[in-house]
Amino acid sequence: MPRKILVASVISALFLAGCGESTTATQNAPAPLVQTTAVEVVPHQQSKSYIGRMDAVEDTAITAQVTGYLMERHFQEGQIVEKGQELYTIEPSSFEAQVASAKAMVSEAEAALKKAELDFERGKNLVKSNNISQAEFDALTATLMSARAQLEAGKAQLKVAEVNLSYTTIRAPFTGRISDSKVSTGDLLSPSSGVLTTLVSMDPIYASFSISERERLALGMDAIEGDGSDESNGVAVNIILEDGRVFDQQGKIDFLGNRINLNTVHWRCVPLLKTQSSAYFQVSTSVLN
Repeated sequence: MPRKILVASVISALFLAGCGESTTATQNAPAPLVQTTAVEVVPHQQSKSYIGRMDAVEDTAITAQVTGYLMERHFQEGQIVEKGQELYTIEPSSFEAQVASAKAMVSEAEAALKKAELDFERGKNLVKSNNISQAEFDALTATLMSARAQLEAGKAQLKVAEVNLSYTTIRAPFTGRISDSKVSTGDLLSPSSGVLTTLVSMDPIYASFSISERERLALGMDAIEGDGSDESNGVAVNIILEDGRVFDQQGKIDFLGNRINLNTVHWRCVPLLKTQSSAYFQVSTSVLN
């Protein structure tokens, strides 16, 4: 807390009255001298330094969702790729055939439904005039309901076929730096093939560090929401890079772990870094009053 300190020095002269000295000399003694200084407000912030690390906001493993031969890779290893950019192309011909087949089934189901609807309308008039039995009309009703169900099933199969076809083009889910490729053109890929490559976002990134429960209480951090809200702005987070430079953007507490062990509490801040480094760094926190 800022404190106001008033420093005053008082210099006084004491005169001893000896025997025979007049009272006039005592009365004419100089007044005490008082020296003052201006009030100075001194800001005081508790601060601690911790060793932390950079964590990507988005970090994903790229895998295949369908089985097929890898036709082409569309990126250079280690480059920045944009969201939606093509990464791999799996041979799509078999999936295109499945889509065509599913579309034909839908068309066939639509034709069957149209006939069933016409038969049902005729049957309604015929059953009223007793030209067909109720059982025959019930059969027409069942045929109509079956035709509708067949059409819905055909549309569902078409949707699945279209989704599988879309999986033959693997795209970047977000903008970030891509790693090396674990597969080559001509490899047979499948969902069990494992990780094809990895992608991490670069801007922004998280800065994570841990403090002890005792330090958390001593710094007054128990009053911090730790959920990215405005109340969390009471803690200033400064990043000191490995070369000693202080990063020019200040972070804020974005996340406070929900578990506490005997030694540490996990904190995470968002310094909105525009960097491509994942090296360890030092985090300095200050509780603002």
